[in-house]
Amino acid sequence: MLQKFNVALLFLSILIVGCTNALPPKQKEIPDLLAVSKANGFELLPESSGEKSFLEFLVNEEEKTALRSVILLHESERVAAVYFLKSGDSPSKFLFLKEQAFDLFSSRMTNLVDDRIEREGYLPMDILAFTDPVLGESRFFFALVHDTLYEFHVAEGKENTLQGLLLEIARTTSP
Repeated sequence: MLQKFNVALLFLSILIVGCTNALPPKQKEIPDLLAVSKANGFELLPESSGEKSFLEFLVNEEEKTALRSVILLHESERVAAVYFLKSGDSPSKFLFLKEQAFDLFSSRMTNLVDDRIEREGYLPMDILAFTDPVLGESRFFFALVHDTLYEFHVAEGKENTLQGLLLEIARTTSP
């Protein structure tokens, strides 16, 4: 009887270990823009009702409630208006946004960046940035990091500050 119990216990142990090892490794949670911003000395203000987002036109009615927005201040100066949406569909929305943006550009569009940034220790980032005074006075900066699509209306001279913030969001290892 004891031998059957030991065999059953051994079988159960193997089954438990096998099931535990079969689970996929837990993915690291992607840091939230708001938490990273606050941790890096940014102040957050509600979005201005006078500003409009390109992302507003990409999302359906259900997703509009998930579209978040904020104004980022650093050292009491405006850095950017930010709109962001976390969705499994973000990569296709980013591609659609790029296609549509090229159709919207005026002849005065400058400083176009359309790139994928891959760096060890960071999640890949797809970037689309441009300046077009016909579309708005800010620099438009879009980024896709994992499953979150960001839209930034960047104040003049603040792009480096914004890029540093994005790198913190995309960081996958401890500093």
